[in-house]
This record gives sequence, structure tokens and C-alpha cells, in this order.
Amino acid sequence: MVEVVYFGGGYVALTASVHFAKAKIPTIIYDIDPTVVTGINRGNPRGREFLSYLHTDVSILVNKGLLRATHNLTDLAGKTNFILAVPSERKGEIWLDPIFESVEKIVRLSETPPTILIESTIPPGTTDKIIERLHNQFNVQVGEDYFLAVCPRKDWFADQEKNVTTLPRIVGGVTEQCTERALDILQNISHDIRTATYKVAEFTKSIENSLFHSHIAYGHQLALAFPDKDIATALELACLHWRLPKLYLGFGTAGRCVPMGTKALLNSLYDGAPTRVKNSSLSLGVAALDTDLILRTRIIDAVKLYYQRNKNSRIMIMGLGYRPDFADTGLSPGLEIAQRLTSFGFPVVVHDTLYSAIEIKKNWGLEFLPLSELPSCDLILLATPHSSYLPLPHSATLWRSGQTILDANGVWNGCRKLFAEKGVMYKRVGDAGWLNIK
Repeated sequence: MVEVVYFGGGYVALTASVHFAKAKIPTIIYDIDPTVVTGINRGNPRGREFLSYLHTDVSILVNKGLLRATHNLTDLAGKTNFILAVPSERKGEIWLDPIFESVEKIVRLSETPPTILIESTIPPGTTDKIIERLHNQFNVQVGEDYFLAVCPRKDWFADQEKNVTTLPRIVGGVTEQCTERALDILQNISHDIRTATYKVAEFTKSIENSLFHSHIAYGHQLALAFPDKDIATALELACLHWRLPKLYLGFGTAGRCVPMGTKALLNSLYDGAPTRVKNSSLSLGVAALDTDLILRTRIIDAVKLYYQRNKNSRIMIMGLGYRPDFADTGLSPGLEIAQRLTSFGFPVVVHDTLYSAIEIKKNWGLEFLPLSELPSCDLILLATPHSSYLPLPHSATLWRSGQTILDANGVWNGCRKLFAEKGVMYKRVGDAGWLNIK
């Protein structure tokens, strides 16, 4: 009988574990954090908002004995099928220690040759480093003493139709037998699997994220290069072309995937050197990273100028998560802007529907303001459009004449007339004159 062990208790491992459990494949999640383990075993995992698109009650799977978690390595003795979904970034930079440490733990505890699948996003060349480290430490050979494959995923954690069962899956084993063992495991849940060499498989996730990153960055460059033109509308209309992806402007690219794809490629190219290498042969990737920094700096400069014109004004940042309706702040533009403005001494308050005032103060040292006090704010930056924010323009009590709104994604764009009637100045990123907030 197939049994799967996931290393890592975050949303990536959790969502795939649910699919294995629903396919009646017993699954164990190993995580070093006892609170994460407790939450899963109680059927109330930390990443529960990421499971909403699965429409699955985790407690049912736990009660049936199909899903459980542990923080004790001894519980994994005798297991042979391992999947790594541990972090590969920290504070916005490549961080491979959890990858190396996990494979070393697996080889150390395994009595029979284990199969190890890497789902975590890794820079190209990482697999060869793993093979070398394991050979040097344990004198083991890949394809004999253990089986290793790179198996990136393409899930979109906001759409129940885009998950590991419906989207194409890439599998690249170091040897043919490594690939065969990976297929034996993943075919239980993935119905469209494409095989490749492990070196190619390593590139795929980083490339797809980096391509998306470059597209977004160019849109932001256009908004910065032509701040007096309506680039937001022009970009929307340009992307109606059937060969172009739909792009959205904002306060910069964010999250633990998109900009990290570019950083992973640069990390591989320069073997861990700083990601902004001058004269890089991946100059478009470097430019995309620089554009994020420039964009956020220009927004902060615009806020500073606004404050100079409007002394004693109050500034609110709405949304600290890097994406709507998820409690994850990885490379969040809203959080970065709030922290930087606060460090400069500006009177910044924040709100996020997924975090309490205590959490916001403890985690980031920022001041929380309930939405009921929104009328006391003069400048509002809507950074992350949580669904609970979408109806707010229609409130008769939250707005007053003289307020200014800068909307990162333009989700309130259809309410311009409503804001104008209330005396509220509304701008979205990419509007004509969007950086001149008054």
C-alpha cells in the first residue's frame, strides 16, 4: 500500500496532503513546529484559508486515519515515500537550508532506500548539490541507496479547478528508476504528468514565475514612465489581445513565488551571489526586481510629498497580506510600505481583515485601526483588496469630503462617481497623475 510522508506543514504540503487523503492514500505531515502539528491533528490547520478552495473538512480525513501530523522523526521509521514542501526562501531571499536538512534527515532515518520528491521551488543546480552533500556525508548513491526526483506544482490557491489533480505536473527523476518511483506516487492524484530530466524540471517553476514577474514589472515600468497618462486603462485594453496574459497593476509584485522565481534563476546563474548582479545576462530579471523596489519607493515618496502638503494628516494602509483573503505576508507591498513609512516617522495606521490588532502589533510593530474609524484617515492606500473591502465604497459612514484614496489594483475603479459625490479623491495605480496624490 502506498503511504506518503510530507515534510513541511505549510499550505503547499497541506493542500496536496488533502488530495492524497481524499484518494485514500494514508498521509503523514512532518513539521518541526508542534503548534502546526497540533492544529492539523485537531482538524483545524493553520493554513485553513488555503484549504477553502478544496471545500474539504480536514477533521473528517483526520478522524478516518487518512491524515495526521507529527513533529517526531521516530514516527517516520519504516516509511519510504517522502515529499518535500519545506520553505526555500526566507525574508525574500533564497534559503536552501530546510531542503538540505530535510533530505539528510530522511536518508539518516531510512532503513530501506527512500524515494524523495522535491515540490519546493529550488534554483537550478540544487539537486546536484543535494546529491553531492549526501554522497559526502553518508557515502550513498542516488538511484541505489535513495531515489530522487524534482516535481514542481502549478496550483493556484484561489481556484478549486486549478489544483494538483487538474493541472499538468512536471516530474524529473535523477535516473529512470527515480522517475518511475515518482510516477508511482503522484499518479494517485495527478492525472496529467509530463516527464523531463531533473535538470529541466528544476528550471520550469522558476521560469514560469519569472516570466510572470517580468510581464508585471513591465506594466509597472509603463506606469512609472508615463505617470501623466492613463496607463491602467491602456494596459487593460492591450491585454485583450489573445496572445497576451491579463495583467494587473499594483504596489509591486509579491508573494513567495513570482519574484522568487527570478531570484532562483539569478541565484543559479551566479551560484548564490547577490540577485542584482550588474551587467547580468538575465538583465530583464534584474530589471524586474529593481522595478519592484523603485515602484514602492516612488509610492513612498508620493506619500511623503502628500504629508508635507497636508500636515497632521493620518495615513491608512489597507491589506497586509500579499494577496486577497489569505493570511500570508510574503514580500507584501502593503506591509513593506507601511513599515518603511513608519520608520520615517509618518503617522501610519493599518488594517487587515485577517489579522487582529494584537497580531499586527506583535509581528510588525504597526498600529491597527478598525474600519469604523476610517473617517479619521486622510490618505488611504488600498494595498490588498480582501473581499470584505470590496463593498466599502457604498458605505455612508466611512467616507468624508477631503479624503484621498490610492487603489493598488483598481478594484474600486467602478465607484469613482460614488467617491466624487462624497468629495473623495480616488486614484488607482496607472491613472493619469496617479503619483500626484493631493
